[in-house]
Amino acid sequence: MAPYYVIPVEPQSVNYAWDFDEAKQTVKVYNTGNTFLKIEFDNCNEFANTKNCRGLYHVLAGRYLEFKLPKGLQGNNVQVTVANHNQRYEDEFTL
Repeated sequence: MAPYYVIPVEPQSVNYAWDFDEAKQTVKVYNTGNTFLKIEFDNCNEFANTKNCRGLYHVLAGRYLEFKLPKGLQGNNVQVTVANHNQRYEDEFTL
């Protein structure tokens, strides 16, 4: 493990492609923009007593990330928020 520094560019270009495979519960994110992305999953409304109902993933500029959603993030009506480093750009949708 090592820390990484995010130095924002100006102007920021948020551009990404998203693929969700419902059968496999996998997410693929292609960050083709020039800025860092935060992707937050929130499933706490459906599983109020579950500790693992939120997840946060980071995708650096120009990178590809593929991951399987943990059990607590699987289900209907999972809220997803995609944002840049300072939350000036936010995109919200439901899986």
